[in-house]
Amino acid sequence: MENLARDLSDNDDRVRLRALEQLTGLSDTGAIQLLGNALHDNSDVVRLKALELLGAIQGPAIIEPLKQALHDNNERIRLIAVELLGNLKDARALEPLNHALYDNSEKVRIKAAAQLSKLEIDLA
Repeated sequence: MENLARDLSDNDDRVRLRALEQLTGLSDTGAIQLLGNALHDNSDVVRLKALELLGAIQGPAIIEPLKQALHDNNERIRLIAVELLGNLKDARALEPLNHALYDNSEKVRIKAAAQLSKLEIDLA
């Protein structure tokens, strides 16, 4: 993990993407933390890849990193984070999804409302 952490802070996007690829299929706390940290990367491509890998984990441990992604300046990243939160079918996703209802993007607000509706039905 130490080498991956180093590679994830490399100046080259390709090195950071290769490091993320090595986290594919891992769902331990260390991997989730590295993926969460990658959500703060300056490259949209790296952040999108980190989000994709978090989505593959599908567990409550990814809620906190997804909440962070809701503050991203990239609308697409926020949309994916909203979708992933709703797909978790976990009551802990309600608060961040409610927060997303006030996003400055209409697309994100609409997606959040749809995911909340779906989530509330699933939790009932």
